[in-house]
Amino acid sequence: MENFYNRKHWSQEARRAFALFAAITWPFGLWPLIPVNFFLTFRVLLGIGLVFGTVAIPFREMCVRCGTAEDMIDDLIVVATGSLALSKLICYHVYRDRLRPSVTSAIEDWSSDESKEFKNIMTDQERTYKSVAFALISTAAASTFLYSVKIFFTEPDRWIEAKDTDVDVTIFNNTDGNGTLMVLRKRFLFPSTCTLNDVPPFVYPSVIFVQYMQVLATCTVNTGSDAFFIAVTSHLCGQLEILKTKFSTIGEEIDCTESRKKLNSLIERHIHLLELAAGLEDAYNMIVFTQLLVSVTLITVFGFSFLMTLEENNYVGAIKNIVVIQFMLLQTFMYSYVGENLQCQGDDIITSVYGSSWYELPNHLSKNVIFVMMRSNVPLQLTAGKFFSMTRATFMDVIKTSASYLSVLRIMIQE
Repeated sequence: MENFYNRKHWSQEARRAFALFAAITWPFGLWPLIPVNFFLTFRVLLGIGLVFGTVAIPFREMCVRCGTAEDMIDDLIVVATGSLALSKLICYHVYRDRLRPSVTSAIEDWSSDESKEFKNIMTDQERTYKSVAFALISTAAASTFLYSVKIFFTEPDRWIEAKDTDVDVTIFNNTDGNGTLMVLRKRFLFPSTCTLNDVPPFVYPSVIFVQYMQVLATCTVNTGSDAFFIAVTSHLCGQLEILKTKFSTIGEEIDCTESRKKLNSLIERHIHLLELAAGLEDAYNMIVFTQLLVSVTLITVFGFSFLMTLEENNYVGAIKNIVVIQFMLLQTFMYSYVGENLQCQGDDIITSVYGSSWYELPNHLSKNVIFVMMRSNVPLQLTAGKFFSMTRATFMDVIKTSASYLSVLRIMIQE
């Protein structure tokens, strides 16, 4: 296992399958195979610091009610996605020992001498999780790009009341003849007007650079952790499918000794895969719960914002809202799809064992088959905070709940 800390010791197939996810999760210490040392601690703390800064300033802007209603919505998405990234950083660091066996087992699987049929199953899963990871990363990049374009190129200049520390102040005369000190609002990557608008001009480029680093850290943590999760879990689903195929052939051996060795080997493999699934559940159940809360909130708010922007003919804002909603739906569907696939593969073990030639086994071996079926009868579930399992039905519930909240908001505004 120690050799797997270095990618040089991976097989070519393992590098092809997981090198991308190792690269995405490496910068902020999310990759479970990174040795625990000072450098890892520094990267984790750096990530927490950057993401916390992303959350703190917009949260303050919301508390003091700074800016327009659209600014408040922008504050909300930054706070929500930043809080989600913080939860992932913390959970990954706390549960890295529970995640490590899943990665090492996957690398060992790619390095094993499986038949071409089983390798094809693993390759199919690889195509699936790489496609989903690409969709996730590209959607996040598009969201960030459109948001940057909106902030720096499409928003009109806005004047706000000046503070004592502001420079480049302009006097606007009121109707009563009294002058009001106003200052041109600076453009920031995320809402920071009341906190940072009075920074000196020579500091402003540094502030923009730091904010870009904060947004990059938030996007990297969110998309990197999700891409890693779907890769590892999809690979586990592939291994369960392979195990299901092997269970269907028990009882076809020539002698009792061979049957006993094969059945014991399959049972040990089944136990190993169940332990890996339990480790993923322990590490991810709170992340999934936070993801659902964030998704329902943002889908509702940005759905309402989308309707408002259409009424105002603000098409750039409407596109931004659509992209955000699409990204939240994609993340939620990803967890639901993988959770249901994991549960179905675990349940299919029962059918596979029952459909095998178990009746050809000696009595003392066929009794063990009953225990395999009993254990497989306990579903493998990816849960949201241990409250409910993630399936496609859960995804539909999220959409229905968001639509219900959106309808209530529309009625409240119309009245």
